[in-house]
Amino acid sequence: MIRTTPKPKETHAQKFYRLSKCKSMAEFARKTSFHPVTIRTYLLPSDRKSWRPTPIPALHNWAQALKQGGGPSIAIGLWPDGEVTFEVEKE
Repeated sequence: MIRTTPKPKETHAQKFYRLSKCKSMAEFARKTSFHPVTIRTYLLPSDRKSWRPTPIPALHNWAQALKQGGGPSIAIGLWPDGEVTFEVEKE
């Protein structure tokens, strides 16, 4: 019997990064005015030892910075059950 390790679930930061349509982590860090090392630790797979969950205020700051920089407008939904959702707003 072959056992496989399940793939870690996509984190909030990874989903936000995907929706931002930035071509690299360096571009994402530059557009959000966050240090590249901080961005890298948030974007690691959740099963990695040095991964850190992204604080909700950081996601809000990322959304504001991307929108002001001419990037996509990403709305963040915070639900009572703790779920966080994202939606790219249409112009």
